[in-house]
Amino acid sequence: MCALNQEDLANAIREALLEATLEKASPLTEQGLADRFGVSRTPVREILTQLENDGVIERKQRRGIRLRRPSPKELVEIYDVRAVLEGYATRVAAQRATPEDIETLAATARRFAECRERGNFEGCDQANIEFHDRIIALAGNDLLERIVQRFRIIRRAFKITHGLPWDERDRTTPYPHDQLVELIRQGDVDACEAFMQAHILRAKEILLQKVLGLSAPLHGHWHAHHDRPRDTSVHHQRREETP
Repeated sequence: MCALNQEDLANAIREALLEATLEKASPLTEQGLADRFGVSRTPVREILTQLENDGVIERKQRRGIRLRRPSPKELVEIYDVRAVLEGYATRVAAQRATPEDIETLAATARRFAECRERGNFEGCDQANIEFHDRIIALAGNDLLERIVQRFRIIRRAFKITHGLPWDERDRTTPYPHDQLVELIRQGDVDACEAFMQAHILRAKEILLQKVLGLSAPLHGHWHAHHDRPRDTSVHHQRREETP
């Protein structure tokens, strides 16, 4: 009998894959994962098939299972889509949030800021994930939650497989969590959506300019011929000025 439900098992398998890649361990196997978590191979196979369809892992015969190495282009596209989806989620959250929800968000924002001040970037990462997850949960959209979960593991896989010692949240931002909480408190849905989009695109800008050494606009997509981002949005200048 399965000791974990399907969602918990999926989370455990994702973490095992990330850990194995980080520690440069041998590729995992379907049977090895089943033994590790005390389940049959059937639920493990179902989860791995979904991860493979999502582009998170690659499976090769007699070579085991390992994280797929995402490309910089793919990560840039993820940030662009996240900005739209999480902007929408924040708009809905601002309409639905109770005073208790807002105070919980405010406490999470404070914890994030305190961890950053102490240089505790692991704590920052946990608080950041919790903050974004709470907003997405307030939107009440299960499909959105699944998409964001997929994006998150691809972003982590990118960092690990490319060997990048970086975290965009260890840098100051003009779009901090506490200001977003105040906009949600005020119920300004347009400002909330724009702020979350700018918050995420700021992280993308840091990735491009500081980590990959590219100078690029916040908006735009990858130019395949030159392997560099190229802005094609007619609204670029207006959006860049959005607070």
